[in-house]
Formats: sequence, C-alpha cells, structure tokens
Amino acid sequence: MDKIVIPGDKLASSIEYLPGNGVYEENGDIFASVSGTLIENMEEMTISVKPCIGTPTELSLGQVIIGKVKKITEAVAVMEIVMVRNEKRFFDANGRDGSVHVSNVSDEFVKDMRDQISLGDIVQAKILGMEGRIDLGTDGPEYGIIFSRCKKSNLPLKKEGNVLKCEQSERTYRGKISTEYGSIRF
Repeated sequence: MDKIVIPGDKLASSIEYLPGNGVYEENGDIFASVSGTLIENMEEMTISVKPCIGTPTELSLGQVIIGKVKKITEAVAVMEIVMVRNEKRFFDANGRDGSVHVSNVSDEFVKDMRDQISLGDIVQAKILGMEGRIDLGTDGPEYGIIFSRCKKSNLPLKKEGNVLKCEQSERTYRGKISTEYGSIRF
C-alpha cells in the first residue's frame, strides 16, 4: 500500500537518504514539500514525493476528513484539514480549517475538549456543516484520534485498551481515540 504524505511530514534523516523531488532538507532531516506518494529508491538511496495530480477533491457534507489539531480551547478544537478519506484525487486544503465543538466530540457529555483531544493530534472526523465555516464531529467509534505523539519524548503513542501509552516515558493519555488508531496510513 502506498504511503501518502503531506507537506511538513518528516520522511527520513539525511544520513539515510539523499533528498529527491518534492522534498526538502532542514537540520539533517528530510521533509515532504508537497502532498503525494512517498517514493524510496534503495538503489540510489534517494527519497522523494510523487505529487498528487488532477482535479482536487471538493469538500461536502458527510465526508470523512483527516485533520491536524492546531488550536484547542475548553469548547473547540480547530484542525487544519489535510486530506479527505477514501478519495483518489488530492485535496488542496489551501489553509482550510474545520472545528469540532465540545458537543460534537463524543456521544457522552464532555466538559472540556482538552480532556479529549490534544494539540498536534491527527484526528479523523466527519463534516457536519459547511455554512460559512466547516463544522466537524467525532462522535462515533471510528472517529477521533488516529495518531498522536508523547508530549515528553515526541515518540508515537501505542494504543493499549482505552489509553495511548508512550513506551519510553510510560506516560498514558486518555481521550477520544478512534477504533482505527494506528491503522490509517496518511
């Protein structure tokens, strides 16, 4: 299965690979500069990104999106929409943000959004409304956090039951975790 990357994704160390097309090097690491498919050439030891081409996907009611949390308050999590699930065409986010209100995060009562989702989390959500702004919801077992990093070690968290755990720091995190945590490649 092809791995899809988005601008800013860390792909490798410049010790491992030489940068190819669609990537840039910064402080010894190689990052994606475009959205597309990751290409690793083991013969030439290069890493590149084949850009997505074609007509971009338009957002519509009911679509499932993947977003990165960039701002969070007691009542709202604001996400940069980075891709639309199950779309073969690319999504030109062009700075498009969506927001999840605390009333749409879970089937259960939630007092504070920060207890459910954290800054930097990658979240799967459904588009609930598009009148002037993009309203998202994560109620339902398949919606919620699909990837997160430890706030101390910055390592990817592993799902253990109903919590996310860092293997290095042994910290645990609770929240609105998707049943698809760790299984979605983006």
